[in-house]
Amino acid sequence: GSDALLAVKELSFKRAGDFRRFRVEANFDQSAEPVLGIIESQGDPREQDEFSAKAYLTFNDVDFSAQLPAISALGIDLEDARIDGQLWLDWKPQTVIELQGSITTPLIDIAALSGRQLAPLKDLEINFRAEKSADNNWQGWVPLLAMNWQQQAFKFEQLKVDIKNKRLEISIPTLDLAQTTRQLVAIDLLEDRLKETVNTLSLAGNLQQVSLNLSRNPTPGKTPRFILQANLDNV
Repeated sequence: GSDALLAVKELSFKRAGDFRRFRVEANFDQSAEPVLGIIESQGDPREQDEFSAKAYLTFNDVDFSAQLPAISALGIDLEDARIDGQLWLDWKPQTVIELQGSITTPLIDIAALSGRQLAPLKDLEINFRAEKSADNNWQGWVPLLAMNWQQQAFKFEQLKVDIKNKRLEISIPTLDLAQTTRQLVAIDLLEDRLKETVNTLSLAGNLQQVSLNLSRNPTPGKTPRFILQANLDNV
């Protein structure tokens, strides 16, 4: 494949006592806009009770096309390698973390990421915010998650994710049953008998305040336990 070119426009490191600042600005050969990264930290990272840091990363229409041969060698099959987005990280004492950002990309090979034979996600757009507490629990908010998968357009708004101990809870304010079941039948995910059941039920109406609670560490060889709760609206 063609050689990738990374042109570094700026690379700087400043230090004053326990304060450190690192800045890098660079261009990939196919990208019109530079990648910009800034990290500022205070204290010794080995002393997590006092260490703090902030980081910012922006990548506007970054094109990794020249890296596709190398990426394919890792088992990741991509036809397009562009990405656009911004990330902010706020690392506070006692490893309290806040991470937020937005990412858009035309293609993600989820088969390589999951180890399962799955079609790639296309035209992915996500806005998110995540927070980690000092006791290692996570909360996440996703104002927008949109994608195309197997010729079906999915769009979710105001998703919330809670990870606590061994439980994962995903919630969404509302879910259109007719549209969701139609899409589930259309994609290659459900078994044939389950597809027949969904078609026979012909569900309609909405689910409100939907909450899905899953076990993060299911027993090997057994179906993960889950609890689904929702309010019914004209179902």
